[in-house]
Amino acid sequence: MKGRQPQLPSKPGREKIGYYGAVNPITGQLFVRQAYTFNSNTCGSFLEEFMVARGTEAPGVKVVMVADNASWHKRPMRLLAERWPERFVVLYLPPYSPDLKVIERVWRLTRRVCTHNKYFDRLDDMAATLLGFFMAHAEPNDTLRTLCAII
Repeated sequence: MKGRQPQLPSKPGREKIGYYGAVNPITGQLFVRQAYTFNSNTCGSFLEEFMVARGTEAPGVKVVMVADNASWHKRPMRLLAERWPERFVVLYLPPYSPDLKVIERVWRLTRRVCTHNKYFDRLDDMAATLLGFFMAHAEPNDTLRTLCAII
């Protein structure tokens, strides 16, 4: 109805789903992994998997990871930078600057396309919708390349 806020049902409870993600702003290629919790261990696992995938895609290319100051990012990123100093560099953003982090643009688009004003009866249904979006952007693409262009 015009002039009224849409009303969506919601389920009570604490079920949730989260993702770690990295995007290449030059190609638009998206790398995402599901996480049930966010801590130093899950961040480290994501980064290891990311670096292994990057090594097979583009050997010899240096990765510059732009990260916020979340406490669970610091130790795993430091360990990777020490392990692969020739391949991995971390650039920490100033506090309270999410607009500088290009992955935040991807999360915003994901919410707009996949979950905004949509009700999912089951968490698995939401996960399948999100996975479809992420898989559609796992290869170089113009949508995310344009969205994440560094101006």
